[in-house]
Amino acid sequence: MFSTKYPALLALIVCFCVAANAGSSFAYNRGEAEYTVQGKKVEKNVYKAALLINESIPLIKASAYDRAVGKLKHAVLIAPEFSQSYIYLGICYARQNRMADAVVQLQKAIKCKDAPAHAYETLATLYQTNGNLDGALDTLKSLQQKFGPQDDERTSKIVAMLQDEKVRRQYASGAYKSAKKQDDYLQDALNSGFHKWSAFRMPLKVYIEPGDDVEGHTPHYDDILRQSFYDWAKALDRKVSFRFVDQPEKADIKCHWTNDPSELGAGIEDGETKIRFIGETLVDATIALRAKEAEGRFPFSENLVLTTCRHEAGHALGLSGHSPDPKDVMFYSIPIADVERKISPRDRNTMLKIYTKQQSPQYVVIDFLVNPVNSAFVGLAIFFLVLFGIIVPRLSERKKKKRS
Repeated sequence: MFSTKYPALLALIVCFCVAANAGSSFAYNRGEAEYTVQGKKVEKNVYKAALLINESIPLIKASAYDRAVGKLKHAVLIAPEFSQSYIYLGICYARQNRMADAVVQLQKAIKCKDAPAHAYETLATLYQTNGNLDGALDTLKSLQQKFGPQDDERTSKIVAMLQDEKVRRQYASGAYKSAKKQDDYLQDALNSGFHKWSAFRMPLKVYIEPGDDVEGHTPHYDDILRQSFYDWAKALDRKVSFRFVDQPEKADIKCHWTNDPSELGAGIEDGETKIRFIGETLVDATIALRAKEAEGRFPFSENLVLTTCRHEAGHALGLSGHSPDPKDVMFYSIPIADVERKISPRDRNTMLKIYTKQQSPQYVVIDFLVNPVNSAFVGLAIFFLVLFGIIVPRLSERKKKKRS
């Protein structure tokens, strides 16, 4: 996610919460004469399917998707009326980047009589992360119609954001259909205007706050974050460069890991970036990144962490908007598939256009003055000029008085 403090602007990005039970096992019980799943009486075949789902969940978390798929296919076969079998099979397919197969399974899930609300949310997520806004909106509206206002506030907010994104696409010159045919998405990327770091600030100083006390954080996450900045530097032919520092007061870009929902778009985002700028010149950026899997989300894999870091680093470098194409790392939603999303040629071309665009003279001056060393130099120069302008005339007057 991306937002600014100067001026305040919240850019549009949606990353749904999905599958409310995706991180937990089914509660089940086998009595002498009956079977129950999550406190409800079920047929024996549904009970067996629930057992298979329980066995698949740790496999999904361990990225052993093929083994999990085998168990879930068996669950679907023995209990075709049980929606959860389709939901988890769809999740597995999505993690394997088999998006069409995943959509089919979730479409089957919502047709089951026992389909829960999170089946609709998961299907909407699949549509949304694949760039199908209409499909996501229709699915969420069906969710609202079926379940009413019990979870309406959050769903309504997501629907409103998706509708705004749809309108933005229609009016942006780089709208979705045409943007896919272009080699960049510049108009979509400049939600809050044209901003970049001054060449006088290079290398940009980056501070990563120690995350020892943040649940879920590991030192490897810091390595991934550093790599994401280096990936952008390499992609941009070193037009931007970075140096990591140990003190936040010396940093241009400050990063920290957190699980605080207030720092992560009310808890539905994996990252959020805030920037400040003067004119076209960025002056500082702050990146907050999720440190652990949120309840009800897909497994928090290394690929997801890397993609999120690259995405937020892109915001910190000046891409205030998002790509409308799911193939780009700056797409407005983090992908479901457990695959590495690299900086695409379109990502690279868009950022290069920002950093090679000729600036107006006043912004060149601002760029120069933003550098503290340059500001100090100019300040001293002005001071001595003023001082010279005061002293020299007075000395001249004294000389004239002496002559007279």
